[in-house]
Amino acid sequence: MIRSYVDKSLQPRASISVLDKNANDSLLDAAVDTGFIGDLCISIREIPKINLTFSHNGKFELGNGTVITQPVYWGKVVFDKRVMTVKVVVSTSSDTLIGAGLLSDKKPTIDYPERSVLIKAGKLRKNK
Repeated sequence: MIRSYVDKSLQPRASISVLDKNANDSLLDAAVDTGFIGDLCISIREIPKINLTFSHNGKFELGNGTVITQPVYWGKVVFDKRVMTVKVVVSTSSDTLIGAGLLSDKKPTIDYPERSVLIKAGKLRKNK
């Protein structure tokens, strides 16, 4: 279970650790963004801190309908006490995003009045 917070701009936040080549971790504060269907999106400024393996260039549609091409890498993270290999999109944005891909087997609860975020384990349901 992950306990976190909603920041003053009403963005749900959570921490995620990314691993470097020596399995050392860097803790990143990230926005919980269910509109991003990937696993993790990080700023290009974080690249020197972590161990990534290039996968491909992917096309992504932004909220305003613009389609962009961004590099996609494989990386290792620790999220909810589990080490996982995930797809990492690198962007010029300054924010790190935890996307729906990392949340697909979780139950995120956002309590805006209390400014709290709770992410619990859940069951992944198959589409009918």
